[in-house]
Amino acid sequence: MDSVITYRRTLHRIPELDNELPKTLAFVQSRLEKLRCRLSWPIKGSICAFFDVGRAETVAFRADMDALPETEETGLSFSSKHPGQMHACGHDGHTAMALALAEYVDSHLDHLPRNVLIIFQPAEETTGGARLICETGLLERLEVRRIFGLHLWPGLPEGTVWAKPGPQMARASQITVNITGESVHISRADQGRDALLAAVELVRQVTETERSALPPEDPRVLRFGTLHSGDARNVVSGHSELLG
Repeated sequence: MDSVITYRRTLHRIPELDNELPKTLAFVQSRLEKLRCRLSWPIKGSICAFFDVGRAETVAFRADMDALPETEETGLSFSSKHPGQMHACGHDGHTAMALALAEYVDSHLDHLPRNVLIIFQPAEETTGGARLICETGLLERLEVRRIFGLHLWPGLPEGTVWAKPGPQMARASQITVNITGESVHISRADQGRDALLAAVELVRQVTETERSALPPEDPRVLRFGTLHSGDARNVVSGHSELLG
């Protein structure tokens, strides 16, 4: 755990965004270069460590490395040195655990039943680094049969690992709804078409659909986060935009 804590705090100081991760990559590479693995850089901002023990198949582990465009205000001794950038989603912890795992694998090469591939992925928060790595064919070339990833989860009791068959965490699918009405003065509201009222009714219907119509065995969250509508307080709204 001492190594994991040290690595995590080092990474927490140098958060970087998207696939522009020069300091993060330099640190990760500096640790991996000491191990008996083959390094590769399948896409921009990534690095992979392959431990080849001559087996027919490979098991892979994945950690994401990018941070968020947030300003850190924690006051920690190891807080971000990069203004406007912060490891606010735990990717520094994911990378630290993967580095410690790489060191463990290196010390147990003679006893491994499979080859091991450890993937350090960029752009989890933005353009989808995982898909780009998959599209390189790396997993097929190295006969990867299983891949595992972890995510820090502060709500669980300390020392607990939570897993279950099937999907465990959701992906985000963005929804944009534009509603066009007809603007008139509020005093003649019955002669217009109220895009604000339509948006409110739509949100209410969506909320009810989530409660009643979606199958419980396929859990999902369907919600809107912003509603922009109208231009003036005394004019029926002619346009609404919902983002979910």
